[in-house]
Amino acid sequence: MKKRWINVSVLPFLLSSLLFSCANETETKIPDAKSNQDTILHLSKVNIDKLDSLTAVFASLGKTENLSSYQKNTVTTTILTKNMVTYTTSSTSLEIKNDAAYYQELYSDNSLFSYHHIAYEKNQLIAVQENNEYYCVLASDYASYYGLLPSKILSNYVLNQNTIKSIEKKQENDGSYSFIMELNESAANLENQQKLKLKEYQNAPNYIEPISFTLRVKSDLTPISYQVKAEYYANIGAYSQMKCLENETATFSRYEEKIAIPNEARLEATCYETPRDILNKNQKAYYQKIMMALMKLDLKNGVLLEGTIPNEDSIKGTVNVHFKVDTFGFMSDPYSAFEGRVDVKINEENTSIIYKDSVLYMNWKNHKIAINAQAIMGVISSLSVLSTSYDSLEINKVEGLEDTYRIILKNDLLAGLNENIVSIAHLLGISLSSPSLEVLITMPSNNIETIRLQLASNDISYGIDFKVSNQKYVTPDDLDTYVSKLERSYQVQLSLDALSKNNETDQQESEAIKGKIYIGLNTLENSVEDMLKVSFDFDLSSSITNLINNLALLEQVPEELKSLKDVNRGRILYLEGSLYILMYKDAELHYFKEINVLTTTMNEEKDGNQLSLSILKQLLSFINFSKTDEGISIYLPNAFIDSIVESLFHESLSNLAYHKLGNEMGYVVDSLFELYKPLDHMELFVSKNKEQASALKIWKKDVLEGEVYDKEKDYPLVCSVHISLLKTNETEEDFSFDIEEEIDLEKRAQRMRKKIDDLNTDFALNDGYYQQLVKVNNEYKSLSEKVKNLVYNGEVQGFFYNESTLENLLKRFNNQKQEVEDFMKDFSSLGIETVVQKVNSFTKAQKNYIKESYSSEWEQYTKKRSESEVTKVQEIEQDLKNYVTLDLETATETELYENYKTLCLIQDKINQCLDESLSQLDLTDFKNYSQQVYEALVNKFMEYVDSSIKRIKEKDSSTFSSLETALLFQKEMEEHYQKFYQEIVSSSLYYLYHSDNTAYALGAEYLNYMRLRNPNGWEANCINLIENAISEVIQNNETDQEKINQIQEALSYVHTKNISNYNEWEEYLRK
Repeated sequence: MKKRWINVSVLPFLLSSLLFSCANETETKIPDAKSNQDTILHLSKVNIDKLDSLTAVFASLGKTENLSSYQKNTVTTTILTKNMVTYTTSSTSLEIKNDAAYYQELYSDNSLFSYHHIAYEKNQLIAVQENNEYYCVLASDYASYYGLLPSKILSNYVLNQNTIKSIEKKQENDGSYSFIMELNESAANLENQQKLKLKEYQNAPNYIEPISFTLRVKSDLTPISYQVKAEYYANIGAYSQMKCLENETATFSRYEEKIAIPNEARLEATCYETPRDILNKNQKAYYQKIMMALMKLDLKNGVLLEGTIPNEDSIKGTVNVHFKVDTFGFMSDPYSAFEGRVDVKINEENTSIIYKDSVLYMNWKNHKIAINAQAIMGVISSLSVLSTSYDSLEINKVEGLEDTYRIILKNDLLAGLNENIVSIAHLLGISLSSPSLEVLITMPSNNIETIRLQLASNDISYGIDFKVSNQKYVTPDDLDTYVSKLERSYQVQLSLDALSKNNETDQQESEAIKGKIYIGLNTLENSVEDMLKVSFDFDLSSSITNLINNLALLEQVPEELKSLKDVNRGRILYLEGSLYILMYKDAELHYFKEINVLTTTMNEEKDGNQLSLSILKQLLSFINFSKTDEGISIYLPNAFIDSIVESLFHESLSNLAYHKLGNEMGYVVDSLFELYKPLDHMELFVSKNKEQASALKIWKKDVLEGEVYDKEKDYPLVCSVHISLLKTNETEEDFSFDIEEEIDLEKRAQRMRKKIDDLNTDFALNDGYYQQLVKVNNEYKSLSEKVKNLVYNGEVQGFFYNESTLENLLKRFNNQKQEVEDFMKDFSSLGIETVVQKVNSFTKAQKNYIKESYSSEWEQYTKKRSESEVTKVQEIEQDLKNYVTLDLETATETELYENYKTLCLIQDKINQCLDESLSQLDLTDFKNYSQQVYEALVNKFMEYVDSSIKRIKEKDSSTFSSLETALLFQKEMEEHYQKFYQEIVSSSLYYLYHSDNTAYALGAEYLNYMRLRNPNGWEANCINLIENAISEVIQNNETDQEKINQIQEALSYVHTKNISNYNEWEEYLRK
């Protein structure tokens, strides 16, 4: 079924002269499009079948505007993803038009953002209700601030000739009409402005695809509903560049009814109050006044801010800020123009921070360190509030306080400070969440007298009161006593309990890695990447080498990691922002990996800060310290471990292995590293004695493989990981940081790897390919063994042999070419059926070789085959006319499945025919539609996987109410796995469209794992059900075969060792 789209790139030219007619209606011209405004068309009579799609949409806007009353309910769900973090947010809105009054209520309560905003519009005035506060605003000011008025027609999106990229009209079975549109991102300008003000977004979204907008109307153009789908990147909450998949559904009702507006009397009364200046029209004057007062201070010689913290239960103390500024040089070189210090005394603890010439001098508990300020934080940029424009600030005169002004940092300026404020507060033992920061300045006679910094969070307010005076600033004379180079070196030993089962030893732990590490920090380097140097040289134990060798044999392991086979030592270096991983077999380098840490994490910085902050908050709430003469012990309990694992992965480590690696690889990793054993606690011991090692131990609960984990049960503990660090006196000179030779070897190997990959990908039987193959093979042979060791795709590895990849390609080339040559000798004597069978068995390269080298024979073949396939082609042509097209938005899972099977049968017939035989058929619509059906079916299955996993994890009461319902769910999952995965991946359309759909395969395997092999999946929810059913049958001495069969079936899905009365059941069956 063909979709006919209007190309709207020419709309501005067409619409200027477009005239249309409706039944008995005079010709009407469509108004010109205006920026951020709907194009609204008012028609007295409507014949929708005679209107083009665009005109109908504009007329529907007019129809909506003419309605005296209606109600609209909107639900928006957005799935936010970033790396392994996934959130689902939802919001709702209720909108009512009742004569001249418009009501809008917006509500959202999510972990990332929340708001409850009510706006009532009447007579160019808006009554706003927020946080139980009511105030009046001019409609023009409200529109400028929020972008949208409650009276905005139809939707928050702008619909006009410039925003609608394409449109399709479709008549529905109930007589209604749908207009399926693609909108450009400018259609969302007003919507985005509103969400920014409601703090749902932190920045304007960056759209990945055009916005999908589907409007459904009655035959008279009255709106019924609309659905919006949008995909974009945006900063949400504290997370940067979240990928957002938004679905918005709105439904209209109660047309031309008298609709009661909630709380209308109070809202209407608010409209008669004095309008509030939400645009802060006077703030430019306030800003200039504050700046003039600031310039009256003796900034050149010195200004002192003497601050006191009011006595609070948690903290008390003083904060003094003393500085001087060269105001003329500040704009051109702020790093040199500013000089100052901050002295903080909190709970009798003194801390000072001094700044001079781009260096921060920090003194905390008499630990003095000098840090390059430009490199680590751009500290002066934080002070750029002195030179920022008033647009980044919100300035108000405080009512009731003479000569006092309130400065509030707007979102864009506050966002970067919030994380630092929260982090510093946590270090001081103060718990903050989404703090707001404001400054109160008192300026009698236009002279700054006092400044109050006010930090509010969690209904708690923290403040610092500063008294401002001119006082000469003197540079401290002890700056040369601050250190800038720190270095430590340690002997390191790592032991893993999981390895001990492979050793004939009585030790509780098994050594995995032994080596030495150097960590050097030069805090005066010009960039963060140059500050840190790390060198870790280590040897691998035979146990870990054997483990790596076993993993390297797995088919799912990436090819480059297979080069780790037989490595027994390694080096890890961190230099100039890059992490280098080098693995050796004795003295020969076999693996080289460079990771640019800063590039990799640049876009993750805000997420990383938020995640680190989240972990820090939990750490401070759970951590237990104990101090002895030997050192400090830090204990992190089970609650902290569980919390961190949940924060990072939202599931157990064991489940994560299966979910991300697939069943086979997941099983190996889960079994080898015993991830099925839940983490219990961590112990960190920091030794004061140089002769005694510091140690980190991670303890697990000794749960057996396949055992259902019971959180209420006490398990024995095993030390899973033991890392010991013994301090040494080695310095940077004792470690090697020279890897220029290794980098050169890797570059040469990388070039060869690419050539081999290209030859594999572009395999052909022509002379040009052969010449290139021979050339590359000779180049490979001439490489040194050092380079060959890094060409991990240079050999084809089997269990009993290794063969050069290029020699293997030469064999393939000669064998496939000879097979074609032999076939072509007998070509003229063979019947068409034999020829077809043989050609179908050939590879793509062989077929292309015949076309190129035996063109006349190929022409004969195609002619004969096309003649023999006329009937098949006719059948396909008929199939293309008769297959059913579904509405993929509303189609059920079963409808999609049956439709997909039909399409596969057609594709099977297509695959049986030669391309030349099909040349007269237009397969475009079929290919497009079949791909859409495949994708819709995959999406449906993935939705089912997610919902099923959720039912298992949340122990859904209706699903696991009885053994019978649990078994029905088990069979349902099995049926879905077989029909919507196993059958699909073996179908002809799958091979055309699946590309690299890793998530689909992993999702299917994870579903299978959760229903069958996972003792903490379906099985965990059914243990009690099975045990109760067994007890009931035994106690009542029942012989009901149906019940017995039901128990036996359930037992086939679980580990019987988890059934406490399984032995009784076996005895009962024997009797």
